Amino acid sequence: MLLRTNIYLSQFFEKRLSNHKGRLDPIKLQEVIKEEFKDLSDRLFDILKKVFNNFKIPIDFDLYCGTIQKFAAISPDTCKDIMFYLLDLNKDKKICETDLFN
Repeated sequence: MLLRTNIYLSQFFEKRLSNHKGRLDPIKLQEVIKEEFKDLSDRLFDILKKVFNNFKIPIDFDLYCGTIQKFAAISPDTCKDIMFYLLDLNKDKKICETDLFN
């Protein structure tokens, strides 16, 4: 199913992520990420800044959906690297209990 036709995603974008002009608001996105992901929020937002080209311009819902779909099609190795970056909280280049249960 295309993301653009998902009514729940559309409503979430409109209510939680967009500014008054209906475009992706990076400040709102960062607030939602901090609320939902707490300790991982800074690292996750770093990744999303790369995905969305550092938020140089606000983007509309269609571009948001297209970007997320492209990102979802990354290679397994890239996905592994991203997960490692997210989970290695103490930056020791290993994932251990401290990282996972912190």
